[in-house]
Amino acid sequence: MLKDIGMGIIAKCDGLPLAVKVMGGLLRQKKTRRGEWESVLNDSVWSVSQMPEGLNYAIFLSYQDLHPS
Repeated sequence: MLKDIGMGIIAKCDGLPLAVKVMGGLLRQKKTRRGEWESVLNDSVWSVSQMPEGLNYAIFLSYQDLHPS
């Protein structure tokens, strides 16, 4: 079940509605496989200490996941 992983991702969004919306869009593009959602939850970007001020981790993670096209 993906609910537990989704709740973990939401918790990492620090209660920011835009971050939750961005992550929802990112997850919608992923296959509904536990492994893909876990890779988002466990991505190292959530612990980056040199994140530019004002940039949310969820938004940055979504940016990193963009296709180069």
